[in-house]
Parts: sequence; C-alpha cells; structure tokens
Amino acid sequence: MKNKNNKGFTLVELLAVIVILAVIILIAVNAIIPQMNKAKKNAFVDEANIYMQAADKAYVDFQMDNSNLSTYKFYVGKNSGNELNGNYVKKSDSSYKGCITLDRTGKVTKFYLTNGKYMVTKSSYVPTKISTSDVIKIDSSHSWYSEHEECNEHSTDLPLDPD
Repeated sequence: MKNKNNKGFTLVELLAVIVILAVIILIAVNAIIPQMNKAKKNAFVDEANIYMQAADKAYVDFQMDNSNLSTYKFYVGKNSGNELNGNYVKKSDSSYKGCITLDRTGKVTKFYLTNGKYMVTKSSYVPTKISTSDVIKIDSSHSWYSEHEECNEHSTDLPLDPD
C-alpha cells in the first residue's frame, strides 16, 4: 500500500476558522459603531459651537452699522444677506441649515441648527456653548428646517457686507 501524504486542511477545519473569524469581526464591529456615532455627534457639537462663535463675530460687525435693531438674525445654508457660511465660516458643506438670533445685547436667544442627521434647537437664552446633551438625532425624512418659521422670516435681514 502506498502512503498518502495528507498535507493541508480539511473542509471542516477551514469552516471552523471562518466561523471563529466571523464571530471576532462581529464583536469588533459592534464595539466600533457606537464610537463612530459618538464621534459624529461630537463633530456636530463642534460645528454648532463654531456657528455660535461666528454669530457673535457677525453681531459685533453688524451692530456697528445697525445698532437700532432689537434683534439680529443670522442664517446657515440660506444664502441670504446675513448668511454665516462664506462670510464668517469657511465651509463648503451645504448640509448645515439653521438660524441664530441674538438680542440687542448680543446674547443668543434662539439657536436652530441641523445637518440632516443631528439637530440643536434652543429657545430663550442659550448657553455660550452647545454640549452633546443638547443634540438630538433625527431621521432623514425629518423636515426640521422648513418647520421652524424663525428660520424662514426675513424681517431683520441685514446687508451682506457689514462694511
């Protein structure tokens, strides 16, 4: 009789290795996805705070020329005369929409911002920084921007160039 040289793995051994690898990948993915979502939410919070700072800067600029106004409203993603994108924030991301209203003293009284995945809605006096607890996750069918009439009014639109 000839001796067969059985080199290699059997089908059962290969399937066992594939199943073990699949379980390891499943566990790793379930651990990584929540961290990715947390990072996206934190990025949105950072963007919201950037827009808050931009509104403060815009308020100072516009207040010099329009000090008789009782409120100052600045928009995000609306291409109006007092748009923050392009003027005070250098962003090419068009997914951000919203508006920020400041009173005569420069305090933010209303803050609405969304990027289609997350949103912040604050009324009355808004804290100087937005935190992750202020952020709400929304689904893609939510028409948040059109529902907020505050963002659609143009009663206190200011000229594009404060100079």
